[in-house]
Amino acid sequence: MAILGSNIGCGIDSSPTTPVSTASITVTANSLVLVAVAVQDSGSVEEPTLAGFGITWTKVGIEALYDTAGQQGTLWVFQGLNASPSPNPDTIDFTFAGGSPEGMEWIVDEFSGVDTTTPVADSKTDVTGGNTDNLTVQMNSLKDAANAVYCAWALDDDQAVTVESGFIELEEAQNSSDSDTCRTMWKLTPQDNSPSCTIGDSEHIGGVAVEIKDSGASTPTATAHQLALKGVG
Repeated sequence: MAILGSNIGCGIDSSPTTPVSTASITVTANSLVLVAVAVQDSGSVEEPTLAGFGITWTKVGIEALYDTAGQQGTLWVFQGLNASPSPNPDTIDFTFAGGSPEGMEWIVDEFSGVDTTTPVADSKTDVTGGNTDNLTVQMNSLKDAANAVYCAWALDDDQAVTVESGFIELEEAQNSSDSDTCRTMWKLTPQDNSPSCTIGDSEHIGGVAVEIKDSGASTPTATAHQLALKGVG
């Protein structure tokens, strides 16, 4: 069965109080759940701990620090998979041990037809300077013709993110109170290892691209690459 992606939830919180919970959602057994989380704070941004569905949630690679000017902005992608998620439906709870941030956005997407042992692995982080109206995450060559690409974006403005032609839009979460946006997308065929996005006005953008391994792929792992674009001023 080919990989198939869909959105199952999203949300924003302009005044979060830890723990922050999603609305009730339902996940599918043996499907890869990817959670994109963009968090903003005036100090250093703390990585959240996720809980829900009896799933062990793990971070994909290294976070993308997309803004260090004024309010800090960081984008994470977390992965989870369970043969018998319970309870189901459930919420996903984000806990910040050091205290609540100033704002956050999240998108929850699900992928069926994946390798249930190693659906996602490996990572890379790059950082550059300056505002931009576009961003490309250059990945390595994909490891199998059946594998898919997922990408999450975050920027420090509440404006629409236009995904690259050929990619399927999953969801977008705009937070007008904190002026931040999170967007996710995915693509199976034809394969594309350089996902990109564009925005109307130049801002600080971060992107996390993930190669998702098909259930019948011959390679032992998939690859995730993170690229954060950090604006200065």
